[in-house]
Amino acid sequence: MNKYKFIEWCRVNIFESANFHYKVLVILISYFLFNRFIRKISFVYFNTDFLTLKVLEGALFGLTYLILIISVCFLRKKIPIIVFFCWFGLISVFLINEIRYAYLNINYSILESLTSTQGFYAAKLTLPILFWGVWGVLKNNLTYAAKFIKHLEAFLIVNLVFIISGVIFGVSLFESYPLTGRVFPISKMCQVGCQFFSSIAFSFPLTIG
Repeated sequence: MNKYKFIEWCRVNIFESANFHYKVLVILISYFLFNRFIRKISFVYFNTDFLTLKVLEGALFGLTYLILIISVCFLRKKIPIIVFFCWFGLISVFLINEIRYAYLNINYSILESLTSTQGFYAAKLTLPILFWGVWGVLKNNLTYAAKFIKHLEAFLIVNLVFIISGVIFGVSLFESYPLTGRVFPISKMCQVGCQFFSSIAFSFPLTIG
């Protein structure tokens, strides 16, 4: 396989493939959720934080961003111009601020920026714009979108069960903000419920005969 055939194979099976971009999206979201879950466990039970997972998340975002940029290069004539305007506008704002910060801070590290600070958050905010632009012009995108929504519905149901469990039983691991005191255990819920219904009962006058 010469380089031209290899480039053509990559274009068809990677950069212009809805199946490939669907898998990238699933991997990215799965790692994001895994990262948050492991870091929450370490924070709740071990009072520490696995920052290495955040660095790996930054590297994964960077790789995904690179793939999307290459895809944009192949699909640039099909992507709506508004996508490029929105993306370039946000990138310009972040880039100007990054240059200003690097000029004023002698300890500036571009690696740290791209993996955990401003560059990382710039990628998180602008990556969906590129993904939306690419995804919208891919063949069979609706098929994979329906598949993704189906999996998302299942995840939301499971997540809802965990949230309700955290509220009822006061499980810190299932709280949105663990160890902040925002706990509503079942005993407290029963107490508040009794007070609520008691107040309703006594608010109506008793009539005899």
